[in-house]
Amino acid sequence: MGRKKPVDWLRRMKRLVDSGYEEPGLMYKILQEVPPEPLPKRTQHPEKLIYPEDRLLSKFYEKFPMERLEPIELGSFDPPYPRKFVWRQMQLMRYAGLDEKAAFEQTEKEYVPGRKASLSQSKSLKSTRSTLQMVQMEEERVLLSAMREHRERMQRVE
Repeated sequence: MGRKKPVDWLRRMKRLVDSGYEEPGLMYKILQEVPPEPLPKRTQHPEKLIYPEDRLLSKFYEKFPMERLEPIELGSFDPPYPRKFVWRQMQLMRYAGLDEKAAFEQTEKEYVPGRKASLSQSKSLKSTRSTLQMVQMEEERVLLSAMREHRERMQRVE
C-alpha cells in the first residue's frame, strides 16, 4: 500500500464551487484569504547520507583493499574491523589533536599487528573446519554404505 497524497484543500474546494456542487462557505473564504503553503515537490531519490567517517573509511579501503572482502557477522554486536579502525582514528583526531594522516599512522600501529594475529588465528580455524567437514563426509559415506547393506539384507530375507 502506498502513502496517501497530501490534499490541496483550496484547489479541491474551488473545483466543487466552480462545478456548482457546493456553495462557497466559510472554509472556502478562509482558504482564499490565507492559502495553505504549496505542497512540497516529490523527489525521485532521498538525499544521500554522508557521515564524517565515510571519507576516512574510503581511505582505509584504499590502503587495505582486501578488508572489503572480509565477511561481516550479521548476528554480532561487534562492529567490523574497518569501522573500529576509523572510529579510533576519529578519536585520535578529535581528542589527541592529531591531523588525519598522523591519526591514521598511529591507528595503524595500534591495530594492524593485532589484526594480523586475529587473521592468522581465523585461518587456522578455517582449516579446522575443513578437517571437520572431511570427517563428516567420511562418516556420511560409511553411514550410507551401512544403510545400503542393511537394505540388501532385508530384501534377501523377504
